[in-house]
Amino acid sequence: MQKNLKLTLLIINIILTTHLTFAQQTPFTSSVSNVGTTAAPFLAIGVGSRANAMGGAFSAIANDATALYWNPAGLNQCRHPEITINHSDWFLDIYHEFVGAVIPAGRHGFGVGVTYVGVPDQEVRTIEAPEGNGNFYNASDLMLGVSYAFQFTDQFSMGITGKFIRQQIYHSAGTALAVDLGALYHPSHIKWLSLGMQIANFGSSLRLSGQDVDIKVDDDPKHYSNDRLPASLDTDAFSLPLIFRFGLAMTPVNSRQHRFVTAIDLIHPSNNTESINVGAEYVFHDLISFRTGYHSLFERDFETTGGFTFGGGLQLYIQGVVIVLDYAYRDFGILNTVDRISCSIRF
Repeated sequence: MQKNLKLTLLIINIILTTHLTFAQQTPFTSSVSNVGTTAAPFLAIGVGSRANAMGGAFSAIANDATALYWNPAGLNQCRHPEITINHSDWFLDIYHEFVGAVIPAGRHGFGVGVTYVGVPDQEVRTIEAPEGNGNFYNASDLMLGVSYAFQFTDQFSMGITGKFIRQQIYHSAGTALAVDLGALYHPSHIKWLSLGMQIANFGSSLRLSGQDVDIKVDDDPKHYSNDRLPASLDTDAFSLPLIFRFGLAMTPVNSRQHRFVTAIDLIHPSNNTESINVGAEYVFHDLISFRTGYHSLFERDFETTGGFTFGGGLQLYIQGVVIVLDYAYRDFGILNTVDRISCSIRF
């Protein structure tokens, strides 16, 4: 009992300290949301059809390979090695891919994840050639993460993810390093409850550089002394989208035939206003799953970007291997909808 009390107080202290830190860095006002003020916004795109069908309320569940994104403390909740592949058709022909692998080892959990966002090649348009000049450019985002989790007790675990982030457009690119920190707590006296916390994308700033910022100038244009002096444009460095998540998950029904889970996540990002994600999942005989939720509730622009989510999953058992197929639908208001499909293999 005393050990559980100490763990509870530790989690509360971490949450309060983190919230105060965020409050100092990103003061909340009703008129400023900070949207568009950070680099690498793709880091805020959730992965996995299961989690997204539940409205993104997953930090206190995090018991599959997508824990690499939602809460690395959940890695050792995966009972078997697992590989997951996720695909999303994002807006305007943008595609979002995630591949992750997790290996649990007793109280330890190890994982690696890769996120890639890209667009089809686009033709370069200039003032002189508004319809295109025959040259093409590409833009892409990449995140490579390596994760580790340790289970201190049967109730409490923590995890960390180290990230390498790269953004590229045409001949310019920028890189950054970041870490995610997560904690997961299952009170022994309330077995149907779990609490999760994550701080995501705490790291360096990202600045674009490359051939596209190289220019030629004349340091004395009045006398045309030399109009070919090499120079470069000074681009700004932008911080990463720092995100704090705190979640609760409840499993009021948990039997061999039926399992029902509800979850809620409180989100405090550095590049938007606070919001809430809620979701629910029903599983029948560990074969068929039905999920629904709402994302970005109470966000300032909820009416235009938030909305309803739903989806389902199917588990297939083939010669000792479990294959999980999941689908998710997510409404983004005026930005239309996004469909996600995922395939996971558990050995």
